[in-house]
Amino acid sequence: TNATKLDGVDSSGFARPLYGVVNADGSVARGVGIEAVIKLGTGTYEVDFGKVITSCAFVGNVGLSGSSGASAPGYVTVVGRAVNDEAIYLRTHDAAGALADLGFHVLVQCAGVTGVEAASAGFTSGKTVNGTGTQNQE
Repeated sequence: TNATKLDGVDSSGFARPLYGVVNADGSVARGVGIEAVIKLGTGTYEVDFGKVITSCAFVGNVGLSGSSGASAPGYVTVVGRAVNDEAIYLRTHDAAGALADLGFHVLVQCAGVTGVEAASAGFTSGKTVNGTGTQNQE
C-alpha cells in the first residue's frame, strides 16, 4: 500500500490537524507541526507552525503536559499572529483574569478533506483533492 494515497487520491489535500502541548515556561512537551514557541512575557506566547495558518481555526485550553495532577484554573485566548502568518498569539489567564504562566494545549485545524471523508465521498483513482475539498480531474 502507498501511505500517501487513499483510493488513489493524493493525501496532500487532506486535513491534518496541527497541535501542541506546551509547558508554562514555553517548552514544547509534544505536538505535531509546531516549529517553535516563543514566550513573549507573563502568560503570553507565540506558537509557530511553519506554514500559513491564516484561514484556519484555533482552539486552546489550559492544561498540564503530564498524566497526573491538575492545572490551576484559568483560560486561554488565542488569535492569529498579526506579524507572522505562520503563528498564533496565545495568552493564558488565571481564574481572576490576570495574565499567568500556565501550560496549555492548542489545536489548529485548517481546511481540507479527511481521508475518511475522501473515501466515503467515492474519490477514485484519477481524481485529486484540492485545498477546498473539491475534486479535480487529473
